[in-house]
Amino acid sequence: MNKLLQPVIFIALSSLPLIINYFLKRRYRKLIEELKIADEYYHQNFNCKQHLIDRTECSENCSYAHQETLVKFISSAKTSINLCMYTFSLKYVNLELMKAHKNGINIRVITDKVMLKTDVVKFNISKLKEKGIRAKSSRPRKHDAS
Repeated sequence: MNKLLQPVIFIALSSLPLIINYFLKRRYRKLIEELKIADEYYHQNFNCKQHLIDRTECSENCSYAHQETLVKFISSAKTSINLCMYTFSLKYVNLELMKAHKNGINIRVITDKVMLKTDVVKFNISKLKEKGIRAKSSRPRKHDAS
């Protein structure tokens, strides 16, 4: 019985990765086909993890696209950057600001005083200050009631 069971187990375990690979490729192909719109298929439209999960195409309003645009603007700065963000929690923006400062760009950052109480914003601002970047916080202005 033992001699008969060994080849069966070997064949089953050897073929398992092939079967899993087949089904994963099949599932991936189906997802890409669903995301294609006629002949217009752009790889950058599917970078956002949330849109892949939701099976919807990223649009101009996708937060990932806005982050990429912001990082490109920061990296293209020549002399100075003045940045005012309500929630300063984007890691890649923080890293790009530090790179720009290292390259001699004058940087000023303003964030909301209430948001500065959150751990992520507090951490990002402290990292900027460690590198010598000027960062301040301000109180939110009240909207006119009229």
